[in-house]
Amino acid sequence: MLLRDLPEDEKGGSAATLGFTFQQWWATLIAVERLATDDDFALLLEFKEDVAILDSATAPTSVEFCQVKKSEREGTWSLKDLQRKGRKFKEDSGHEPSILAKLYRRRIEFQGHPIKLRFVSNVGFKLPDERNQPALTGNACLGALTAEQAKEVQGEVGGQLGIAGADVDLRCVHVHQTNLPLGEQEMFVGGKLTDLATGGRIPFVLIHTTIAARMLASEVQQLASDTSYARSFAELQPRLLSRSQVMSVLSKVSASKPPLLTALDECVQELDRERRPYLERQGIRGQRARVCAEATDRTNMAFREVVTALADSKVAVVAGVGDKANLGELMVEIVERAQAEHPLRMVGLDVSYIRAIALLVISDALDFNLLSPKAGPQPKAPQ
Repeated sequence: MLLRDLPEDEKGGSAATLGFTFQQWWATLIAVERLATDDDFALLLEFKEDVAILDSATAPTSVEFCQVKKSEREGTWSLKDLQRKGRKFKEDSGHEPSILAKLYRRRIEFQGHPIKLRFVSNVGFKLPDERNQPALTGNACLGALTAEQAKEVQGEVGGQLGIAGADVDLRCVHVHQTNLPLGEQEMFVGGKLTDLATGGRIPFVLIHTTIAARMLASEVQQLASDTSYARSFAELQPRLLSRSQVMSVLSKVSASKPPLLTALDECVQELDRERRPYLERQGIRGQRARVCAEATDRTNMAFREVVTALADSKVAVVAGVGDKANLGELMVEIVERAQAEHPLRMVGLDVSYIRAIALLVISDALDFNLLSPKAGPQPKAPQ
């Protein structure tokens, strides 16, 4: 079975990150888009390439290897860009292979099996047309190049990989411009989820699609951080994100009781009835989206520390006042106690942000299972 780790495989992208990477958000988007059909699928992160898309989580028969590169520059990718060798020099092997050569190595490794290769970027491509003039495209197969154009690419890729240019089959190589934005990706993926829910592709009510997008991205990030060495496909399977897992993550958002936004809005409505200061209530309303989104991000250690501090403060405050205090009084006292006892956790945070979290703590709306980091295998020593 070729679906396994090899000692020479690169693991550069598997280190933990402070936030979601563009590659992880793109994998999240692909997982959501695949829900639009009934076909099975599974994603592998940081396996050979940034993302590997399988046609089954249990018995895959085909795989698509995707190399994803974010570009913050204006412009496009040209064929020369894709064929250009890397700048880094290695004493034993010279320059690193080009983008196309690195990607095409997967075709050689999986020779005889159904393989697709895709280079993905947020900017477009300028490929030569039949008259050898640059033409802008967002999606293309390099197998559509003319014989003369293809021969040049084949020769360059073959030369970098030590194979005959005639043996390079460009029909399996695709370039793709994703419409995933560089910022606010949760809004974009959440919009895709809204479309699926509206179209009946999700078999349960999914209202908070932006939160669902962040939860799904968190699952992708957890899987991408798995550095365990898999000698077989069976050992590789725990690193898979299957169709059923995607639906399970989304169902957790749907089944959460109460929904965070609903719980927070109900608390603010109670503050309205108590006639709390207007600016105090408006400040909390302004933090609704941020707080509810961060509450589903299991990688956000700073948020969890604030919640823990407020939860400890709540226990002490409630024990002291009993049932005499109203919601606004509880909120203020809990926040002030937490700020006094855990100043480092609260430093630099807007008081409205802390108050919004305190309301969720007071109403027991937070799911501490989601706030706890997901357990996963520990990195192993190199084999």
